[in-house]
Amino acid sequence: MQLRHLLNILAVVLLVFVASNLFAQDDPKVELKKVYADIKQIDVDMTAASEAANHDKYNELLAKREELTLRVEELIQQVDALKETAQTNAQAKQHYNEGGVSLKTGDYPKAIESYKKSLAIEPNNASAHYNMGIAYLKLKKNPEAKQGFLESTNLNPEYVEAYIALGKIAEQERNSADALKYYSKAIELDSTKAKAHYGIGNVNFMAKVYPKSTSAYRNAVKYAPRLTGAWVGLGRSLVGENKNTEAVTALKKAVSLSPKKWQGYYHLSATLNKMGNFTDAFTAATNCLKYKKNYAAAYYEKGFALMSLKRKEEAIAAFEKAKSDRSWRDISDYYIKKMQGKVQ
Repeated sequence: MQLRHLLNILAVVLLVFVASNLFAQDDPKVELKKVYADIKQIDVDMTAASEAANHDKYNELLAKREELTLRVEELIQQVDALKETAQTNAQAKQHYNEGGVSLKTGDYPKAIESYKKSLAIEPNNASAHYNMGIAYLKLKKNPEAKQGFLESTNLNPEYVEAYIALGKIAEQERNSADALKYYSKAIELDSTKAKAHYGIGNVNFMAKVYPKSTSAYRNAVKYAPRLTGAWVGLGRSLVGENKNTEAVTALKKAVSLSPKKWQGYYHLSATLNKMGNFTDAFTAATNCLKYKKNYAAAYYEKGFALMSLKRKEEAIAAFEKAKSDRSWRDISDYYIKKMQGKVQ
């Protein structure tokens, strides 16, 4: 074992040595220094040849010196070009970093401007294209954002986050085929990407393919146990499969992770009402309305729970508020009239 360890160390040292020498051979500054030293030695040898009246040797050295002098001019040009490239790269990096600061502070137009300046210098920077896409996405400029993400994947075909972003845009545009394509590509590259599984869950849920959406949401929470939206999605998908008890467990997990996010409370109240647990449904609907005031759907669930608990006046008041949204108006009005004895 000790011998193997020693051999591994020697292999690493040798690799570093070889890499250093290769780098030195490619570095014009290193070669320039060597050529200057060679010219200096040739000058010494030419003096000796001249003093010895060795004309053939002198002419041979003179030809060599002229050759090296030309090489010096070439190397000086290469060194100057490297300096210029370094300065240019520094400018590109500065613009890129400025874009990052603006993106972080929410100044998206300024971020886009900085990334454009950086890309004008270094057009093959996949990260700059991606970050500019994020800035456009924040401004709800999906076509420009999509172009940035596509460019980043062209430059780096393994850019997982860019595929997820493309999937998100396709999902927003109700383009299920593209959304699944991009999310699946992200998972192919990295199976642990929770957001990609979450996106696949959303697409299948919208298509009412609940077994697939449930599976995808389960994968999402497996790799990101604190992803609240995935827990909500899992709960809703399980309801679609008529697995209400499991759905309640998932939705309770969602509200425990993010107590101030109303979506979990709303879907929890609707599911509990469906299961006949009206007391807990009332509590969940009330919590939803703390964070999503005047939400008609939550008022409907609250009214339904109160009606089922025989709290007539409170139920009518809740249904009246639910009527503010025409989606809930007719059903709420029906239950109000039913409690008032106006309909059967």
